[in-house]
Order: sequence, then structure tokens, then C-alpha cells
Amino acid sequence: MAIAQCLAVAVVLFSLFSQGRCAAGDICYILGAVSTLVQNRLYFLHGYYSFVTLSGQSIEPTSSLYSLTVDDTFPIERGIPSSLVTSNGIDSIAQVANTDPYNASVPIWSAGDTLYFFGSTVSPTDVLPSYNVTSQAWKDVQVDGGAFNFGNRSFSQAVSAPDSGLSFATGGLAPYTGPSMIRFNASDPAKLSWTNESLGHGSFGVEVPNLVDGTLVYVPAGEAGLLVTFGGYNVSAGMDSNSGFPLPSSFNVINVYDIASHTWWAHKASGDAPPNYLCQFCAGVTTSLDNTNFYITIYGGWSLLQLQSYETVFVLSLPSFTWINATSFSVQTNAEQQVNSTIGRDQQSCQVYNNTQLLVLGGNIRAGHQSLTDGACNQVFAPLRALDLSTYTWQSVFDPSIAYKVPQTIYSVVGGGTGGGAKSEPDYGWADTELAAVMKQRPPTATTSSLPTSTSTPGSRATASASSVPPGNGHARKPHTSVIIGVVVGVVALALLAVAVWFIRRSRRRSTKAKSTAMTDWHSDNSKTPFEAEDTHLRELHGDHRPHEADTTQVYELPDRSHPVPSELSGVREGRNGKP
Repeated sequence: MAIAQCLAVAVVLFSLFSQGRCAAGDICYILGAVSTLVQNRLYFLHGYYSFVTLSGQSIEPTSSLYSLTVDDTFPIERGIPSSLVTSNGIDSIAQVANTDPYNASVPIWSAGDTLYFFGSTVSPTDVLPSYNVTSQAWKDVQVDGGAFNFGNRSFSQAVSAPDSGLSFATGGLAPYTGPSMIRFNASDPAKLSWTNESLGHGSFGVEVPNLVDGTLVYVPAGEAGLLVTFGGYNVSAGMDSNSGFPLPSSFNVINVYDIASHTWWAHKASGDAPPNYLCQFCAGVTTSLDNTNFYITIYGGWSLLQLQSYETVFVLSLPSFTWINATSFSVQTNAEQQVNSTIGRDQQSCQVYNNTQLLVLGGNIRAGHQSLTDGACNQVFAPLRALDLSTYTWQSVFDPSIAYKVPQTIYSVVGGGTGGGAKSEPDYGWADTELAAVMKQRPPTATTSSLPTSTSTPGSRATASASSVPPGNGHARKPHTSVIIGVVVGVVALALLAVAVWFIRRSRRRSTKAKSTAMTDWHSDNSKTPFEAEDTHLRELHGDHRPHEADTTQVYELPDRSHPVPSELSGVREGRNGKP
């Protein structure tokens, strides 16, 4: 009987292990990180991290920039293996790692092989911390044009344009009181500069509202590229007198910025748009094979009005400005939704790999408004996911060889086929003939490795232990296969033996309770501290007296998202301002 029980337990445990159980040192949970994709490597920092330890898991602060190679096949929908991750300590006078964990944001810009980190300094400065991915060296660099680096860029949006060396940041909340939009030029690394791109200072056209927790993406159209922004909250419009919440930014109004002419347009969209008040989602851009159409995919998000997170997938097709709901396709392979249809994810960061896959890093997992994990490791809710943008199916293994084609869920609505050829005219006509002409232009193409995606920067920020991930020299070395197998087999064997003995003793003493315990799922273990939404405005409690789980792991509550400080930036006006 004992032998049979041992075998049964061994089979179960080996099955669980083979399905992607975490090993010591793996990252099993990420919340609120910012990321960028450079040279087939995903870089990320800030946010809450949980690391697997021999005694369970740990949630610890750190001062590290992490990176993960994405040029080879590796399993996802599980913890991120420590063998694939490189950790580099942050060395900068600009306090990249020492910002307020609840309200600070550090957008990442990239140009060539260098990363630049904007925001977080206490006093205005013209210095930016930078990190060269080739030399793995930190350097504080001076930028001509003004002391624009200061304050928090909380809830702001940022993006970099490939090959041009240009980057942008826009929106966000006070206490940042600088320009509503910054245009950073790193085309010449020896002569960095930035300008105030706010309306009337460096840009022209319509007055774009100050958006919070929306998105800003680069689209390869126009002479030098376009920026598209939408979603989140419209702080410029003020607060809703009934709910007390900031007014939403309508997904039926799409703001477009032409990099070459410094001009803004606001264009009306049609189709099945995301719900208003959706924020803290992530976005990425793909291009049809014939280079005639562009598709902005957004995933997940949080609704302050509905008090709910979402697993929805929506697509904005350009130049027709048509919204498409692709959730019915993505939900079929979404393991999170198969656990519970009310589950959603927000505060994640996304990057598009090779015009084919949306890499989703981290996020807060909720059932309705209740946070499910509180930082606890859970095999269903993985810290890294990949959505195939040709089929809108979630992948269990990241495969860099996937080729792109326009998915049926898109061309069935906007026409064309797998290669493109969708309609090029908006249902409501063009808001401006100049925008129509710009949408037909294409910038010079130098690389197709990846297009930068939105870098939303939610206010919740913390850091994790550098010692949890082995340090490396830029790229993590791939361990020898025989070593991995030997270590894994030894660890699994010891684990199976120990758990089998424990199981037998426990089942003899508490057979009845064992049955009920075996049926306990993630809900009972990982939702001990519910998301605190007792009052009308969802004021979250945080501080030095956070609750702890039974294993002494500290639980970090979510930051207060309910009382945004009204922006000091310019409001929304109809019409178009002429160029001077």
C-alpha cells in the first residue's frame, strides 16, 4: 500500500513538474514593471517581483535592471527560468531605483544599443541615466534643451521610434509640472537633445487631452512615423461630479501625431470599441505584409467605473480607424479565463516581437475587483505570456520562428486577406485631408526586428532582490544540457521522496482532511488578502503594516488609484489650431 501511494504521488508530482513548475531562483510574479525590447532582448525594471526560493517564495526590493533573451524557444505560461535572466545593478545618480514605489514611474527610451530612463529626480535636471546594452555600462548623460528631467511621470505614456533615435513621453499626473509632451533626440549619442513638444511650443494642430493610464504607440506611416494615443482617463476634462472619478478618454477618439510635421489630429473611430474607463492595458502594433495596414492590439486593463479587470483583446485597424473585438478568439486558449471567466489582468507591460507576437510581462491578476495572488506564485497566472498576433491564441512555448499573417478575425471585418489589402477609408471619412495624405506615406525601413510598443507607466513601483537572479555579462549563458538534466533529476527525486513520505504520514493521520485539502485550489491559497475596495473611491491602504501570508511572506497592497491629482496641463478644445 505504501509503495502504491508513493508511486501515485510520484506520478502526480512529476506531471505537475513537467507542466512547468517553478524552480528556485525563477521569477514567478511581476507587477508594475516597465519594459523595452532591444536586439532580441527584453529589458525590464521596477515593479513588484516574487522569486521562488527553496522554502517557498520571497518578495524583496532590489536595484536591478533585468533582461531576458527572446531569440530562442523557451517555455512560457510558467515562472521565468532564472537561467534565462540577467540581472545588472543600477548605477546612476538619477535615482532610477530609489523612487517612490507607489507613485513613481520611469519610462524607458531606447536608441541604438542604449537605454535612457526618464523621470524620478527630485530637482529639475538636464541629466538622464543611460545603460549601454553592448558594454553593460551605466552612464549619466547630459541633454541639451532644458532641465526637463524631474518629478514623477506617474501614469504617463512613452514610446521610442525605431532607427530615428527619437523618443517621446506624454501625459501623466502631478506632481510632474513640466511639458505635457517631451521629444527626445538621441540620433547623435554625443549630442543628445530634447524639446518641449506641447501644443503651441513644439507641436501644432488640435489640442490633445492629457491622458492618464492610456497608451502611446509608434505606427510606421507618414514621412517619419506616427504616434497614436488613446484610452485611459482624460484628466484635462476634470472629474465626474457623480462618481468622483476622472472622466474617461473615449476610445472612439484616436489622437494621431505626425513626427515629421509635429502635427496632431483627432480622428473618430468606428466599430466594436473597448469600454470607456478602460485603463492600465497594454498595446502593440503589427503591420500587414503588403505594408498597407496597421493593427494596434490592446490586451487586458482595469475599469475604475466597473471595478473590474479584463482579459479582453481589441484591435484598432488603420487607416480605416476600425475597432475589432478579438476576445472570442483569444479566450479559447486563455488558461486564466478557463479558471474563472471573471479573471482579468491589468498593469502589465507589452512588447511586440518581430511583428508576430505580443509579449506580456507581469500584471495584477484579479477576479472582478479582488486581487487573487497578492504576489504569491501561481502556475496558472504566469509572469510572462505570448499572444500569437496571427491567430490571437496564447502560446505555451515562445517560438521566434512564427511568421505573421493578418488574422481572419481582422480581415473578416475590414476586408482584404492574410497579406493585407484592408479598406483604407474610415467609415466617417477623414477628419483632415492632410492626415489622409500622411497615412499613405511610409518612412524609410532599416529594420524589422521589432517595433516599439507602448510603455505605460502605472504608479505602482517597487524592486526585487538582485541575488535572486544570477548576474551576468549582458546575455545570460545557456547552461549545459547535461548539467540541467542532472540537477533537475536529483532535485525532483529528492522532492518526490520527501513529499511521498509526508503524504503517507499525513494521509494516515488526517485522511478526511486530506481529501478536502486536495480539492483546495488557487482561490483559497492566493486570495487571503482581498483587494481593498470598501469605500466609494477605492482608496487603497499601504504602508508599514501590510498583512502577511501564513508563510510570513509580506503582502503588498495595490497603490491608490482613486484620487488622481488634476493635471496642470492644457485642456481639450475642439477644432484645429493653425500653424504659426
